[in-house]
Amino acid sequence: MNIYALIPLKKLENSKTRISNLSLESRKMLTKAMLTDVVQSTLEAKNITETFVMSPDQEIVTLAEKLGANTILEGKQQGLNIAVSEGTHKLEQQGAEGVIVILGDLPLITPRLLDLLIKKAISRPWVVIAPSKDNGTNILLRTPPEVIPHVYYGSNSSVIHTRIARYFHVSYTIFNSPKLMIDIDTSQDLALIKKYETEKRTHTFQLLNQLKLL
Repeated sequence: MNIYALIPLKKLENSKTRISNLSLESRKMLTKAMLTDVVQSTLEAKNITETFVMSPDQEIVTLAEKLGANTILEGKQQGLNIAVSEGTHKLEQQGAEGVIVILGDLPLITPRLLDLLIKKAISRPWVVIAPSKDNGTNILLRTPPEVIPHVYYGSNSSVIHTRIARYFHVSYTIFNSPKLMIDIDTSQDLALIKKYETEKRTHTFQLLNQLKLL
């Protein structure tokens, strides 16, 4: 089955604004470091056929292309729900039999975790959701790509997505992974990843150490 990864990102200047103790330049560096780790994990995952980064930011698109990902340059910044819906539709038109939407700020993501998650899609149609620590949706796999036609990212979205799957009579799996639950949106989130010593080889950990945030 052809599984395409879709990684949506907003403009760099608007990223990680809730990390109040970081300058704009540091926030940009952190966003790019996390994107690098996410893209590399998708490229190394055995069960992902193609990786696409979608953003209205040319700097993000250029970085993604250097990393070896395909890109979709948005004409303007849209909300996450619109970007995911449009991106998913484009990937289905290009031959994707399933689309895995991965947020770009998951510092503990690994190829192995992605492969394990994808294997939870036992048959088609199927939906797999990796929730965030606050019941958001950090990863959403749909096979086929638009088997549930609407996405609702935001507060409690993992619960909403399961309800939509049930409404459309689509089987689903909740993939509870402590590592995939952690995304970096606030200064408090940084404290959650300190205990993962083995991950310090990643670009994200190297940058956080450089910025003396760990």
